[in-house]
Amino acid sequence: MAERMPLTGQITMALAQLRSARQQGELERELFWDNRLDHLLRIYAQLHPQGSGAGSSTERV
Repeated sequence: MAERMPLTGQITMALAQLRSARQQGELERELFWDNRLDHLLRIYAQLHPQGSGAGSSTERV
């Protein structure tokens, strides 16, 4: 069974594909990669919530 690329690698690849599709004017491909990138970023945000630890730079005072 092939190993899956790490999440950050998948995000990097999706962003590169999105940029490429935009540069080439391929709307359908752009929408696909835009949705894929959104999905991957939501997963990343769930795995790495901001402001959950003491001393976090996003912590509100």
